[in-house]
Amino acid sequence: MPFAATVYSLLLASSAVTTPAIEELTAIRQRELTEEEIAAQIEESRIERIESQFDGRELPQEIEAAAQAETPSGAAPASQTVRETVSEPVYPTEIQPSAVVAEPTAVSPQPVGGIRETTVTESADGIRETAITVSGQPLTPPTPITPAAAEAASEPVVAEKTEPVETLKIDPSVAVVVTGETVPASPLTPGTTATSETAQVASYSPAPVVPQQGFVIEPVSKADYTLVPPATLSSNLLPAHFGEELEGDEDILAARKAAQKNDVAQLKTLAARVKNHPLGGYVELWEINAQAEQDLKKNKKLTAAVEKRYARFIEMHESEYLAERARTDWLRYAAQANDAKRFAALYPKLKWNREERDILCMRQTFALGSGKPSAQALAQAKSLLLRTTAPQIDACKKLAARTLEADRSWTWQYLLILLQKKRYTLATQLVKETPAKYLPVNKKELSQILTNPSRWLQRNRKVLKKKPVRLLIAASLRIVQKDIGAAVTIAHATDGRINSSTKALLWGRIGYEAAVDQDAASLRYYKLAGEGLKSAASSTLIVNGATVLVWQARAALRNGTPQEVLSAISRLSPSVKKADNWTYWRARMLAAVGKKAQADKLMQSLVRGYEFYNLLAADFLGKPYHKGPESMKPEPSKESFAKFSKNPSVQRAVRFYALGLPYEGHREWNWALIGMKNRERLEIAEYAGALGLEHRRINTAASTGRAAAFNQLYPKPFADKINRAADEAQLPQNLVFGLIRQESRFISLALSSAGARGLMQVMPSTARWVAKQTGLKGYNNSKISDIDTNLFLGTQYLRLVRENVSPNVTLATASYNAGPSKAAAWRSTLTKEVEGALFAETIPYSETRDYVMRVTANTVQYSRYTNDPIHLTDLLGRIEPVPLSGNIIP
Repeated sequence: MPFAATVYSLLLASSAVTTPAIEELTAIRQRELTEEEIAAQIEESRIERIESQFDGRELPQEIEAAAQAETPSGAAPASQTVRETVSEPVYPTEIQPSAVVAEPTAVSPQPVGGIRETTVTESADGIRETAITVSGQPLTPPTPITPAAAEAASEPVVAEKTEPVETLKIDPSVAVVVTGETVPASPLTPGTTATSETAQVASYSPAPVVPQQGFVIEPVSKADYTLVPPATLSSNLLPAHFGEELEGDEDILAARKAAQKNDVAQLKTLAARVKNHPLGGYVELWEINAQAEQDLKKNKKLTAAVEKRYARFIEMHESEYLAERARTDWLRYAAQANDAKRFAALYPKLKWNREERDILCMRQTFALGSGKPSAQALAQAKSLLLRTTAPQIDACKKLAARTLEADRSWTWQYLLILLQKKRYTLATQLVKETPAKYLPVNKKELSQILTNPSRWLQRNRKVLKKKPVRLLIAASLRIVQKDIGAAVTIAHATDGRINSSTKALLWGRIGYEAAVDQDAASLRYYKLAGEGLKSAASSTLIVNGATVLVWQARAALRNGTPQEVLSAISRLSPSVKKADNWTYWRARMLAAVGKKAQADKLMQSLVRGYEFYNLLAADFLGKPYHKGPESMKPEPSKESFAKFSKNPSVQRAVRFYALGLPYEGHREWNWALIGMKNRERLEIAEYAGALGLEHRRINTAASTGRAAAFNQLYPKPFADKINRAADEAQLPQNLVFGLIRQESRFISLALSSAGARGLMQVMPSTARWVAKQTGLKGYNNSKISDIDTNLFLGTQYLRLVRENVSPNVTLATASYNAGPSKAAAWRSTLTKEVEGALFAETIPYSETRDYVMRVTANTVQYSRYTNDPIHLTDLLGRIEPVPLSGNIIP
């Protein structure tokens, strides 16, 4: 793969890829993934490449045991995921506890970190109330929002469950509605009305043109935004030693490496030397953790001395992120020491980290106890094991063992869960360790299926009808990932022999795999699942049932009729159905079947915002794009900047950024945001811009929703260099800005976990290839992060992609992210010409799907600075099927 899909440097800038960083990365990247199949696999492969992000595909089984849960001894802090309803959700370039949004199409298993929820409700008289909670603990008192102030408020969202990252896939980036209005074969000019007499092609709708429906395309509103530079900071308002190398910096970096090795002696020495350094507290904590590791190895418990040090450290740093970090580490060690009392005392005090996957499994294991567990505790344990993304980590394996010990009758169901999660090694181990009397099928033959399902099928193809039905179910689930046809053959042998819920499980899974594989037969398989699929999807039997249903809707979009799409959308859960993408496509299909009034009403709910579906909805209705504040008014005061400069979390964050440790920097920065209302967040966003931290400026402003100023969300640093590189590559300048904003957030030294570097996240191998293709003399990879060189390499590669694959921006951006061969393969599966929006919505890689939507929406927004703003619908274009060729660039 030539390019990293998104900048992960902000997560993993250090040489060591730690599990917490991977967990955080997983939480942000998986906006809609089948998390059971992919999130854990990213951990296992150490975040290999974007190829491992295929929704329905998993990495080779050999790497299954590679990932283990992090112990607190690692130098990087543990992950946390906090979700907040905002107009522009978290971007893959950061750890943003204020706004992690998974895509509406998936039910994410248990989130990696604490959940921060912003719930906005609206009463009948138009009064909105906003309540913010962190893992159920109120953060700020409810803040009334009057109708007059609604413009600055986020779209009202009501959390229907207390675990929204799993069940509320609210994606503010997907707000679009389109009806089936007619569009002429040639582009409409502003003010032109299309009627059925002139319309030849329904360019804005996959549905047939509806006679006598005309609409007017209004001119795209030029934003007329002038980039306002951040307020100039006087030196006394900058954090101490900002922009300078600070004595002790090298010791901090050395301590981080020592912490990864649990080198107590080295950490003690370094801790004494950095006591007065802004990050000295981290070194002290790392030393305590390293001592705890030694205690556990020697005595299998923590000494009183270490526990006393933890308590003292937390007391000294109470209300700071360091205290949260220390509590989390101490709690994990307490669990390893089987200290239920200490665990129970620490857990309620966590703010961010109580929802981490290993901690949830630890907590539920303690809840089961050592004797006979209560029915409630047992049910909760089974539910968690169904939902968790990481059944392979020690804490969750321990929970599974304890659960099965308490209820052996659950063994078969857990085996089916593991097969759906594609945890084949765990499934094989489970069968091996389970006495034959607890298995409902022949243990030897079941082991053969799990080990080599293709060989088993080859030997038993003629006698499938005679095989026990449970054996057939296991065989079909085991083989479906690699051979859908074989899975179908085995599944048909169960015809008339299984109940409706099992039928929904089996054929729903096959339909899902085929849909992700973009197989037109997927709709037929979904039909075989029956009407019971909707109810079974939310049962304790099907893993990621919401994702299974979502891909049924996507399959219908690609290959079904408008009525089939509407039927599929109707099966989605209420929270998923309300997400912007499905609101949009529902409206499109309603228009296609002649229900224009309903379609327009749905579309109208989407037009306010800057994102992909917001723009498409405006296009559909012929309305100008949303125009928010041009710049922050009034400007931040010196007093507010002075306050930020003295904030310990801000000071630590800035120091971490200076040391090239953005993961830790994000944690501290986002801790500083807790409790801030929109005005204060916008001010600190400007402060970040003044410090040159454009990534913090963008993301902090985005967390305020529509209150953010346009130039905070879409800055143009390095404008001269970017414009020059774009012009030399004959690329639209707006496209390059839009791509960089998504790739690196304008961080010139950005480094992804896979090695992609610089503003445009160029892989070293791709850089060498581009240098050779373009005749760039004297190039070596030591120059890859140089701004001018990186821009040259990235823009030239994008030019080559457009020449080789397609000039279509939808395909070009998909190629840049996932690789040209992948984008070309997805195009080859089309059975008819489709609009770019439909192609984007059905991209199998969830990250690439999100990437394409964000880059194209960014491109449109950057065009609003110019005299020639563009429509997103025009930019996305239409895509025709093209057979695969062997002439695709790397």
